[in-house]
Amino acid sequence: METRASYVLVGAFVLGLIAAGVVFLLWISGSGGRSDGVPMTVEFRQDVTGLNKGAVVRYRGIPVGTVRDIRLDPKNPEFVLVGIVVRPDARIYPDFVAALEQQGLTGIPFIQLKRPPQSERRSDARPVAAGAMTGALRARRIPGTPTNLQRLIEEVPRAVVAFRTLAERATVAVKRLDAAFGGPSGKGIGEIVQSLDKAASEFATFSVEASAFARDARAVAGDLRPAAKELTVAIRSVRALADKAAGLTDKAEAVLSDRNRERLEQILNNVERASNDASRFVREAEKRAKELEPTLKELPKTLGNIAGLSTSATRLSERASGFLDDENRQRVDRILGSAETAAEDVKKIARETREVTEKIRPAIEKLGTSLSQMADTVTKIDEGAEAFSRMSRDISRLVEENRRPVARFLNAGLYDVSQFVADGRRLMRDLNRLVRRIESDPSGFFFGQQGGLNPRSR
Repeated sequence: METRASYVLVGAFVLGLIAAGVVFLLWISGSGGRSDGVPMTVEFRQDVTGLNKGAVVRYRGIPVGTVRDIRLDPKNPEFVLVGIVVRPDARIYPDFVAALEQQGLTGIPFIQLKRPPQSERRSDARPVAAGAMTGALRARRIPGTPTNLQRLIEEVPRAVVAFRTLAERATVAVKRLDAAFGGPSGKGIGEIVQSLDKAASEFATFSVEASAFARDARAVAGDLRPAAKELTVAIRSVRALADKAAGLTDKAEAVLSDRNRERLEQILNNVERASNDASRFVREAEKRAKELEPTLKELPKTLGNIAGLSTSATRLSERASGFLDDENRQRVDRILGSAETAAEDVKKIARETREVTEKIRPAIEKLGTSLSQMADTVTKIDEGAEAFSRMSRDISRLVEENRRPVARFLNAGLYDVSQFVADGRRLMRDLNRLVRRIESDPSGFFFGQQGGLNPRSR
């Protein structure tokens, strides 16, 4: 019995299936063309290979929109602008970023919205419904970030270059070490050790010389202390002489009245000689005071001269006092006028003597300060000599302790460094070959060669 089929029903059923499929496709793809969403723009600085219109936009894996269009930035062709449409009820953070990711290893690309790292997030960012966003937030370009795989692919060439630079530097360092240590025989390190031994011996010699200098300086300081005491005594003698000269002046003023001027003519020559002696004394004292600082070695001789001058001046004052006793006062009336001039000269002598005393006093004080400073300097020189001695001993001990380790390094360490450089070069070649393979066939490298049905094989 033959089955009768209704071709009209079959055709209607087929047409219904076709219409249902078309409606389903329109419903699937129509979401990208609807305008009931909130339009936004994502800005990518890297390639968006595989991304098409209608691709899904997700947040934490949940669909929140679709891709509307893809175009280049008219102002800067290096940027790719991807227009997306987000549901009005989707809550959007103002600091969102976008990343181009794939669903699985072989899935189609989609845009993943996510927040930036914690250090780059805005503290005042609060989620806002896309439909309630202001015009400024809608016009904001969401920055696109590369995926981890893209970062890896971008960083591999940089890592290769960095490792190559490191290998070159290691090679240069090995060559410098080889040149510095005199090659595999290790002759250079022996020269270094000899130089260190020589330096240690020189430091020891210097410490001995410094100790001797310190002893000599102490001896000089001890010799200068008695000389300073003698100079102080001489200054006191000069000061006493000045006081005596002042008393002599006062006494002469008392004697030199208008009635006794004619009686002083007989001793005018003696007073003039006394004045000349006092002037020579002042000049000699000033000369010795100037020579005091640069000629410390001649200090005892100068002190002797000052003592002699002091004795002469004392004798001169006694001689003048002898002329002015009660027996000779009757004979000084004839030379009273000349005695006034002599009195002025004596006053001048007293003033000059006092000035010389004041000039010598700072020199004595400086001499005492210099002696104390010299003692401190001697102490510091001793400490420096001891420090140099310790340093020389430390250098010698360091050389003795490091001879064997340095020798072991020259025998085995340089060979290990050379092997490390060779292994690094082989690693560089392998990395370069790996990078070239990834650049030439990335899908074949990550997913393997996909075999299929070859019609010609039949």
